Amino acid sequence: MTTASPALATAGTSAGSSGPGTFRPLLDLRQVLDTLAMRILLIVSAVAVLGMALLSTALQPLLLEDSPVIAYGSIVAVGLVLGIVLPVLTVLTVVGEWPGAIQQTFLLRPRRTGVLLSKIVAALLIALVVTAVGLGAALGLSSLVGAISGDGSTFENVGSMLRSTGLELLLGTLFAAGCAALLQGTALAMVISVVLPFVVTVATSMVAVLGSETVADVMRFVDLTNSADTLARGDVTVSAIGAIVLLILIPLVAGGVRWARREIG
Repeated sequence: MTTASPALATAGTSAGSSGPGTFRPLLDLRQVLDTLAMRILLIVSAVAVLGMALLSTALQPLLLEDSPVIAYGSIVAVGLVLGIVLPVLTVLTVVGEWPGAIQQTFLLRPRRTGVLLSKIVAALLIALVVTAVGLGAALGLSSLVGAISGDGSTFENVGSMLRSTGLELLLGTLFAAGCAALLQGTALAMVISVVLPFVVTVATSMVAVLGSETVADVMRFVDLTNSADTLARGDVTVSAIGAIVLLILIPLVAGGVRWARREIG
């Protein structure tokens, strides 16, 4: 008894510490952020997002003389950059450890589904912070540049644009998480999560313009941008929910099953 108690105390102390060889916490943001690849990507993302926010506001007084700075346009410009940045950050967060370091992670946390869930939550938190910084910079710089130029700034329709853009970025982040969980490879998941939504949105718009409304209605079932715009207006349609089910829920569920069963080694 005298030898067992110190051993148990030592084990309990080591399990609660943050040193090597201990169990990882349920949400280990430090583990996600403390990699060279993620740090480089975060720096590049910050430069791209803030650079677009500055560029989209600073150029307006030069291109639109005697007109106020339009915050709506800055949000659109920053949203386009975030639409590329967030899926890349999400994929790297979810499957950045595959296929090598993930084995060590599973040794420290045997419940694989818990690991996947924690990575998705971490990706959502990172996306939330990056989105808030990017859109906040767009609004702040719009006001600042408008004051400096002397023409002021206008925030007309900004509320609806923020809702639509925010929801679109959220769905894009979840789609990227689903692709990452299902494919478990960074390169392919990044390409699909960035390119597919853009291609589908453009194709749907082109089909609608060409007059094939039936085909456009079918394509809306795989158009997350249309889903975001529809839901942001307060409309709940079958196609909007269908796109979320087909492109987010099904890949996440299928990815979770593969994540739990995939052989490593």
